[in-house]
Amino acid sequence: MGSVKNGHVADQTYLLALCGVGDLLRDFFFRLFELTKFHLDQFMIAKREVNRAQQLFRHPFRADNDQRLQMMRLPAQVFTLCPRQFVHLPFPACWSFIKHTIRAASGQYIFAGAGHPAHFRGNRPTNRKCRARMYAPHEKPVAIDVKECHHAVSTGKEPPRMKRTIAKASRGMKFDPDFGSARQAGKAIRAGVISSGELVRHVFGRIKKHNEKINAFVTLNERQALRLARRADEALARGETHGPLHGLPIVIKDQFRTAGLCTTCGFRELENYIPGENAVAVQRLLDAGAIIVGKTNTPVGASDIQTYNRLAGTTGNPWDTARTAGGSTGGGAAALAAGLGFLELGSDLAGSIRTPSNFCGTCGHKPSLHLVPFQGAIPPLPSAVDQRIDQEELNDLAVVGPMSRWAEDLMLELSIIAGPAPAKAAAYRLRLPGPRKTSLAEYKVGFVTDDPFSPVQPEIKSIIGDAIGLLRSEGVKVKEGWPAGIVFSDIFDTYFSLLAAYVSQDPVFTDSVIEMMKLLFFMPYGDTQRRFVEGLTMTHSNWTKLSIQRLKSRLVWQEYFKTFDAFLMPANCVTAFAHNHERNMWGRIIEAPDKLRYYVEAFKWISPATLAGLPATVIPAGKTQANLPVGIQIMGPYMEDATTLDLAVKMEKILGGFTPPPGF
Repeated sequence: MGSVKNGHVADQTYLLALCGVGDLLRDFFFRLFELTKFHLDQFMIAKREVNRAQQLFRHPFRADNDQRLQMMRLPAQVFTLCPRQFVHLPFPACWSFIKHTIRAASGQYIFAGAGHPAHFRGNRPTNRKCRARMYAPHEKPVAIDVKECHHAVSTGKEPPRMKRTIAKASRGMKFDPDFGSARQAGKAIRAGVISSGELVRHVFGRIKKHNEKINAFVTLNERQALRLARRADEALARGETHGPLHGLPIVIKDQFRTAGLCTTCGFRELENYIPGENAVAVQRLLDAGAIIVGKTNTPVGASDIQTYNRLAGTTGNPWDTARTAGGSTGGGAAALAAGLGFLELGSDLAGSIRTPSNFCGTCGHKPSLHLVPFQGAIPPLPSAVDQRIDQEELNDLAVVGPMSRWAEDLMLELSIIAGPAPAKAAAYRLRLPGPRKTSLAEYKVGFVTDDPFSPVQPEIKSIIGDAIGLLRSEGVKVKEGWPAGIVFSDIFDTYFSLLAAYVSQDPVFTDSVIEMMKLLFFMPYGDTQRRFVEGLTMTHSNWTKLSIQRLKSRLVWQEYFKTFDAFLMPANCVTAFAHNHERNMWGRIIEAPDKLRYYVEAFKWISPATLAGLPATVIPAGKTQANLPVGIQIMGPYMEDATTLDLAVKMEKILGGFTPPPGF
């Protein structure tokens, strides 16, 4: 954007520098940027480039193309935009050509990127804590019909402008581009309240302003995002839409492969890895019209409930940057809370959607197991497994799911990414059942606010209790207590062993590392360490026995949900805690206001839904005296995700929903 890289002049000034019309051009440039409302930083950079161009072209119509090419070092492709005699045309015809070009792109330059290297990498960050690297995927230059351009120049006629038509019903529509919902953003784009280009530029403006505080991004995709936004606006002007997410800026967890866009999952080995294909869920979002603005930070291998790695640094919580945003989708939750995108694609094995949503005051949904294809996620490393192999059949715990600021957007995103994997799509079609009830008062729910096995921070218990009280006052039938047959400690023990078996595919767990882990069995947290190592080295026979226990837990819950519609509980026993990156994970101490806890405690309240493969939705329920968000977890019947999501939308209305963190 508006900068010089490797001797190339900024995209915005290609044609202007080519025309070189002296002082009149300068005046035109000022008026153009005022009309098109470019950001101030773009304006100042482009102004500097025009001044440079004027010095080089004091006599624009006496220079031939070869001289211009040598002086400006512009790629030859730029000069294919128009016939050679363009430089000898009188000024009015040049002016007409400029207007035609600009208006055809609805206020944006349609030749952006022409002649630039297909793959552009910005400068490496000098401070890994706060700067994201910038990439642009491999893409073809925008094609422009030379004959059409020449016709416009020679005749002086202009094609119809790209008009922004606003339906009468939407004239009074209000939309918050900072913290509005994805549904509202989609309606605003389709109604002409705001263009996709304006919204994408607005999001990048916020990223430049706020990302340094929280370090949510690993990779930014600005150049391609602006190009796709322009195309989305052009399509909308023709009466076409690309899908329910038409022109919507979203973010993607850096765990998922994105074609042409760097994907690291926190591994230094993947610092320069650029996939050739998208993950299945990513492709479905793109097919629905979404525009990726960047990849969000994740711990190495997406295997922690804090978000940090040596490659991209640490992600801070927007509510208190000295605290974690959660993990492993911490970058995504932080970006949503800070208003740096409208949807996030996350994953959840150990609460990686629910914990960051809880800590950052946003919404997240862990879908039913196998509802959304996991194909295209890392780990394992791309070099370890043939990328054509679908490892979904090996997955017994992890899911891919939606994250957003508002509960209504979770169902929107889930409806797009859910469905059988491509290999199964020939025989299977998805038809999720709708919500069980139509009004909030019709629901019947069970709940727990605390448990001796994992004592909940008192303020969290109080907030969850208040939420239950509000539901009761709205006519919801509520009953306290775990279902018969569910023992929280047994559930977690089975889950924890299967979790260790699942992450054993991570290349970090070599035989030598496992032997070193055994040396810590004598520590106060040695029992947790021992169970984790046993899971890492589990035999298939033991895995089968534990898997049977996993399926039994689902049967118990399914019997319970014949009477109840959902089950409510805390999303975690603590709020967002201070960053703690000690190498020995299970030896870490969480300093909560009420008491100290070992790290394993933060994994317990997410285990019932993960073990049984049930849907679980987290929405904001309140805040502590320290102004830290607290979420409530809504668990429901297997494959009845619409019930927990509908209940989340209805509960959000009485609980208050998302609130922006101070300073954002």
